[in-house]
Parts: sequence; C-alpha cells; structure tokens
Amino acid sequence: MMGFKLAAMLCLAIVLLLLPAGSVFALGETPLPHAFYGSVVINESDAPVGTVITAVYEGTVYGSITTICPGKYGSDEAGNFGPLTPKLKVNGLQAGNTIEFHINGMATGITHSVEDGGYTRKDLTYVGTIPTPTPTPEPTATPTAAPTATPTAAPTATPTAGPTATPTAAPTATPTAAPTATPTAAPTATPTAAPTQPPGGGGGAPAGGGGGGGTVPPPVTTPTPTATATATPAPAAFELDELNIDPDEVEVGESVFVTVEVTNTGDLAGTAEVELLIDGETEATATKLVSPGATELITFTVSRDTAGTYEVAVDGLTGSFTVVEPAEFEVSDVTVEPEEVEPGDTVTISFSVTNTGGVAGTYTAILKINDVEEKSEVVTVEAGETETVTFEVAKDEAGDYGVQIGDEEGATGSFTVVEEEVEGAAVSWALIGGIIGGILLLGIVFFLLSMIRKPA
Repeated sequence: MMGFKLAAMLCLAIVLLLLPAGSVFALGETPLPHAFYGSVVINESDAPVGTVITAVYEGTVYGSITTICPGKYGSDEAGNFGPLTPKLKVNGLQAGNTIEFHINGMATGITHSVEDGGYTRKDLTYVGTIPTPTPTPEPTATPTAAPTATPTAAPTATPTAGPTATPTAAPTATPTAAPTATPTAAPTATPTAAPTQPPGGGGGAPAGGGGGGGTVPPPVTTPTPTATATATPAPAAFELDELNIDPDEVEVGESVFVTVEVTNTGDLAGTAEVELLIDGETEATATKLVSPGATELITFTVSRDTAGTYEVAVDGLTGSFTVVEPAEFEVSDVTVEPEEVEPGDTVTISFSVTNTGGVAGTYTAILKINDVEEKSEVVTVEAGETETVTFEVAKDEAGDYGVQIGDEEGATGSFTVVEEEVEGAAVSWALIGGIIGGILLLGIVFFLLSMIRKPA
C-alpha cells in the first residue's frame, strides 16, 4: 500500500513538472480584448485590399488585421460592419494603455486609450509614401525522428542507453524595424537525432555477435533567419525656386506680389515655412502643407508709401522692385493772342503742362471761358517732360472774356471783343462836307456875279 501511494505521488509530481506553470495557477485576471474597426484612407484615397493595420504599444504589436474591402478594416468584403465581422482586436494590454495605429508599418500618429472589452470605430488616415505589405510565411514544422529502442542481449541484461534528446532550436524573433514593417523569416525546427545503439549489441547472442552497431544520422544545420532591410522613408525636405516679383515698378501705395515655388523632395508630407525679407528685414512668414514630390506656390503681397528701390530675398533667391511717385502736373505760361478782337475773330489760347511725378501720366486740359467749360483735350506727358496745349475760340458779342485752365491756380488770362466800326457812317460825313463846300462855293460865285452886274 505504501508503495502504491509513493508511485501515485511520483506520477503527480511528474505531471506538474511537465505542465506550464500558468496552466496550474492563473495569476490575476486576463483583460478582455478591445476591438476596433473603421475606414482607412491613404493619400486621400481608399486603402487597397491587403493593407495591414496594426495596434502598437511601446514598439510592440498587440493586434493586427488585413483589409478585405477597399477603404475599410473590420468589415466584410462588401464593406459592411457587423458584430460577426473580424475586427482589429488588441490583446494583452491593461485598460488605460495608449496604442498607436500603423498602416503597413507606418505610424499614423492616431492613438486611442485601451478599454477592457471596448468596441470602437476608429477611422484612420495617412499622407505620404507607404510600403506594400509582404505576407509573413507560415513556419513549417519538421517532425522529430522517433528514438530507436536498444534490444537487450539474453541471458545477460544489457543496460539500455536512454535516448539522447537533442534540443530543438528555439525560434528567434526578428524585431520589426520602425517605422517600416519587416517580414520575419520563419524559423525551421531542427530534427532530433535518433539514439545510438551500444556497440556490439543486438541479435540476442550472449557474446555480442551478430547484431552490428546503430547508424548515427548526419547533423542538420539550422538556417539563421535573415531580416529583410527596408529603406526608411526620408522626412519632408523643401527646395525653393522661381522667385517672381510682379510688377517690378509701382506707384506709391500700390501692391507688389512676390511668389516662390516650394517643392517637397522627401518621402513624407510636411509643412514648409517660408520667410520674406525686404532690405534685409523680415517682412512676412508663410506656411504651406506640401505632399511628397509636389510643388506648391506661396504668394506674399507688399506695398510701400515711399518712393525708392527695395531689395527682396527668399531663402537665397533675390530680386527687387521700384516704387515711384505718381504722375503730377503743373500748368504754366498761359498766353492769349490777340487780347483784343472784333466779334467773330479767332483768339488763340496756349499753355504748358509739366509732369513733375515719377511716371508717365495723362492730363485732361479743360478750357473755361467766364467759368463755363468751353473745350477739353487729353494729353500724355512723360515723367519730367512738358507738353504745350493750344485752344482756339471766337466770340460774336463784344465784351471782356476771362480765361481759366481747369481748376489750376494762376492759370488764367483774358481777351476783349470790341464793337465793329460802321463804314457807312464815314461816307455820310464826307457827303455832308462836300455839300457844305459846294454851297459855299456857289455863294461866292453868285456874289461875284452880282458885283460885276452892278452899274458904276
């Protein structure tokens, strides 16, 4: 009886040693998984079928799912979400741990706090170059050769050598290179060599004849898993080109537009920050989100209230623009010829228009007679130049006429229209004088004749 109890206790001890410690004693409660599902968008397009979504915590993957519908994960092939469709389940984390979602091994920056038994929709987006996932090959188990029993020679018992266990090489985990998912080569199990028969054994002859020695299998070389190196995407980098200043000459207060092209030469999207300098001082700063390989245009608008030339610089690109005073006009040298005319005669009025501004301009010359607009003319005058404007007028009524050029101060003059002399009046006076002279002449003649006829 004592021997039976001892054997039972020995068997129980062997069983307990062979079982994993975790299967005998459950230490604490295992957290329930947190399930995730939702949409997947890469560079503003639905992610293709086969996209791998992983949940990562402190560099370790705690859940993974491969899409079977474009633009969705955790759905069926038709894109429907339901309680029976496979979800991205996060196992082995405590409530409150924050995971980050990766798309094909690329970090999205989207996170979520794990809940015990949670069920959450989490829509994912990513902008930038993303690798195509390579499926990890399933490990192939190599069967272990069974040990060959060693026969015992009769009648003398020959101790049987126990099978020599060759340990199986443990799979070596290849860490995933961050941020790109690296497929891990599956380890190959090493077959265990069969035990070797003792020399001279076998056959049953007492003196060791007949049986021959056992065959030792050749050693098996275990291949070392090789990690496939994947290039890490280059961060966003920017190049500036094609500085343009339009227009390069403006009047005081007018706007100048400064544009520059920004190209992202990296593999990831990023925000470019561009600084505009005028005469070495910071005028403005602009930012622009630029996708990988794309070129965007950044435009600045500036103006100046003082005439002069201004130097422009943007990240080593240089140019300039000039601000000039607007066209300004002065009127001078007003002349009126002749200053006295008879009704209907022509009067010529002329004056000078000088542009004292920095650019060419047009001047509308307006002639006023007695404060009433008489005539007008548009004249173009280059900067610093003088043009002469001439008007001709005629008036039928006698009187004094005032001349004014527009509203310009001092641009004045005058002319007079006098009554016309009547030619008929001059002829009448001559006739009257002739008649009087004739009468006097006749009187003298009659007097002399009368004196002659008188008797002495």
